[in-house]
Amino acid sequence: MAKKKTLPAGSRSILDGVSDQYALSEHEYYTLYSFFVTYSLCKKQSDKKRTLRDYGQSNVHIVKSGVRKNLRSVLRIDQKKGEENCFIFSKAKSRPKNFEKINLGDGTLSDYDKERAVLPENSEQNQYFTLFHHVRNGLAHGQFALVFSSTGEKMVVMEDKTRTGNVNARMVLKLNTLLSIVATIDEKHLIV
Repeated sequence: MAKKKTLPAGSRSILDGVSDQYALSEHEYYTLYSFFVTYSLCKKQSDKKRTLRDYGQSNVHIVKSGVRKNLRSVLRIDQKKGEENCFIFSKAKSRPKNFEKINLGDGTLSDYDKERAVLPENSEQNQYFTLFHHVRNGLAHGQFALVFSSTGEKMVVMEDKTRTGNVNARMVLKLNTLLSIVATIDEKHLIV
């Protein structure tokens, strides 16, 4: 009898078998795709890249412009495990263990209620831009599903995979959080 091949941790998608439960409106789609994909703030992700200053912020740096303080009212990514929302920034070796820690392990998720993410450390200027980087990749490559939480909240479940197919990042975010990020940064109303 042939031995069953075991897949490495982090290789079975959290999106397998998950169908969209709602559709984005034209405005929501335009807002998310324009901000995170077409005009990405992140390094080398778009030839049409914009900076914080392009959106009406006083500085291109997230702290000096005051954007980080404003974003913290939309999404706290510096909270610890066990708090309402959990965002872990980790090295590749510890990623599968961290996926399991916050219920983002391989296969279909049992819970879409809490915002959470496991994201790799990378060369972006800060943790918010690291999040934006992986949101961009999830949206651009169609690695996302639109689902409802148990209370009917619109959630977006995303993965970001490397070119070799390994899972690099996993996220569960409220649709409203993503739209609020755009509104918080875009003071010139270029998109919203």
